[in-house]
Amino acid sequence: MKTRTFSTLAAAGLLCAVAVSFANGVPYHKNQMSPIALADVPTPAVKPDPSLIPRDVASLEVNEAAIELIMTNEGLELEPYKFNGAWYIGYGHGRTAKPGMQITPEDALTLLREDLRAFEDDVRRLVKVPLTENQFSALVSFVYNCGEGTFARSSILRHINNGDMDKAADALMLYTKAQIGEEKRELRSLVKRRQGERRIFLGQPQLDKTLRT
Repeated sequence: MKTRTFSTLAAAGLLCAVAVSFANGVPYHKNQMSPIALADVPTPAVKPDPSLIPRDVASLEVNEAAIELIMTNEGLELEPYKFNGAWYIGYGHGRTAKPGMQITPEDALTLLREDLRAFEDDVRRLVKVPLTENQFSALVSFVYNCGEGTFARSSILRHINNGDMDKAADALMLYTKAQIGEEKRELRSLVKRRQGERRIFLGQPQLDKTLRT
């Protein structure tokens, strides 16, 4: 009889503790003498995307988004073609291109990746501040298209080294003209190419495929 009375009272006490706990907005645990308020429970840490963390440019490499942008804009040529008096092949590879060459798509990608090493070095040498992977990669794409000299003299580089990345992203859109005969004309293909580089620089997704310059 005594045991039954004690069990009944204990059960009633437990129900009361749970009811009071929930009424006060506090989680109840049977082994917890001092319940913790929900607001005090730490939330799991969210790891930042490594590609968004600025790092020393010496540790960065061009990413796949920029390589795809270059491939799309350059177009693939498995036999040599002449442009402005120079021979090219693959995705705009000119260093070893010569008449009579024939390559495979795999060869073209290998040549592109090898070529990009030199343009990575150009960006590393000229940029004096940390960059994100996306910023670095967009700049490598720009230098691949416009050349190290243009980048060295550009407002893009000046803004970057001054730490103003938004202005640097906008300055990419100043380089959309090409020499056609005796005048410079804005080309739709260059506009789209710069737009693609700007989106990579800002870490935004690509909207569509760009045209070959």
